[in-house]
Amino acid sequence: MSANYYPSDTTKIVKFEFISNLEPVYGQRHRDRVLSDLNRGGIVSNLLHNQISGLSRNARIWVESRNNRWLITDGTQNFIIRKERGTLKVYKRPAIDNCALEYRYFLEIDLSGKGKIDFPRYTQPPNPDLIRHLRDRQVQQLRQIASQGFCVYCVDATVDWRLIVGLGSEHVQETNMTLHHIYGIPYIPGSAVKGVLRHWWLEDFNNDEDKALKDKNFLTLFGSQEQRGEVQFLDAYPEEVHFATDIMNPHYPEYYGGSKPPTDHQNPVPINFLTVQDTTFRFVFLAKTQLPLDELKKRFRDALELKGIGAKTASGYGYFRDFTEQTNAIIGQLKSQP
Repeated sequence: MSANYYPSDTTKIVKFEFISNLEPVYGQRHRDRVLSDLNRGGIVSNLLHNQISGLSRNARIWVESRNNRWLITDGTQNFIIRKERGTLKVYKRPAIDNCALEYRYFLEIDLSGKGKIDFPRYTQPPNPDLIRHLRDRQVQQLRQIASQGFCVYCVDATVDWRLIVGLGSEHVQETNMTLHHIYGIPYIPGSAVKGVLRHWWLEDFNNDEDKALKDKNFLTLFGSQEQRGEVQFLDAYPEEVHFATDIMNPHYPEYYGGSKPPTDHQNPVPINFLTVQDTTFRFVFLAKTQLPLDELKKRFRDALELKGIGAKTASGYGYFRDFTEQTNAIIGQLKSQP
């Protein structure tokens, strides 16, 4: 394995080397010209397809000018490419189906510079079939729960722009996303949903929790230290995930580091982070009686439309639209059973 490729605990790496010297072909040409040639099937593209077994003709190609590293992916396989001394070397990267595993443990480190971790622009969305099976199983569980006398409130809502939950959680990049530890899919924990609704409701009492706990409906829904709430807030799972890479750009890194005042001569340090956009989530609530769910319905939509959920809501993240109640569809399936 080449000393210029540093995967994190990958398994077998298959190495391909091209005999052709690419320096006379590309020399000092702009990287956009290189990318154009790759995408239109030029000499480099033909070499790649001829040398890499199983690479789709529709493979997408990224060019990173900082260290001449290129990345090719066809959705199932990833290939790291580096031009060294006029020779193009390609390393086949093991396919990783679990997004959480790839995002947290299989990042790449560029040791030729300062050991910077490359942001995984190539992170693939979860398999739609996996999500479909998970949601189908959730529907079956809800039907079973409803058959035992529990009341269910289920509603689908779509992210209005972008959503990021768990941005400040521990991660080697110092930016993170809440991903399911088993399925690897982005989701909204039930605790986050409960927290947003509770905080939204507190505004009716000027954020005075003592006053809020004297309200019967508030206490019934959310509970207190002495009384358990009657509503169960389930995790919200997506319908189909669409990832989007976003960026934060602190203009005063030395000031935030505590070493200098916020002056204009400091160089901004862009920070990439991963978000989801145009993704529909299913929110589910359970209770032994219908009354607390009816109270929750009055505020749930306003909370997600006007307050938002997750990080950076002040910048437009985390707001929802297109609310569609699915309770009757689930209960209807239950009633149709013999």
